[in-house]
Amino acid sequence: MLVALLLVFWALPWLSPKQFELDSFRSTYWFIVFTISAAMAFIHGLTLWAAFASRVDITRLLLGALLVMLALIGNVLGTVRRNFWVGVRTPWTIANDRVWNETHRLAGRLFVGAGGVGLIAVLLPIPVAAMTISVFALIMAAALWPVVYSRILYKRLVRKGEI
Repeated sequence: MLVALLLVFWALPWLSPKQFELDSFRSTYWFIVFTISAAMAFIHGLTLWAAFASRVDITRLLLGALLVMLALIGNVLGTVRRNFWVGVRTPWTIANDRVWNETHRLAGRLFVGAGGVGLIAVLLPIPVAAMTISVFALIMAAALWPVVYSRILYKRLVRKGEI
């Protein structure tokens, strides 16, 4: 699966329409690809370890890996330029560079924040159910708020006549 995913990531830059090429942020794109691939490899290794070990707190380790991946991607999300493959791709971000850039700066901060706060929750000695719900709430908020923000910003710019 990981090899197939890497092949898809390798092909995506060549499938992009001319006005949405990945060249302006190619190193960031490959950083994101590496981060996702590393997280998937870790999850695979963790699954194998849990299958053979008697006691592994797989939930905390799995969520910890997910949060590290989220924070690392969030750290570079502000440098991603308008494209069809990576980022917060809503009709409003695809339509306008300013909406794209401001939405991704916000999303990057939210992803880093959710990753950091979530890691604290993973490390605290709280029940697994409460920790899992807290982490998923953080991830959902970080993922959904930029979508809402992109629409609000787009409509605001339309009302001002800037789009």
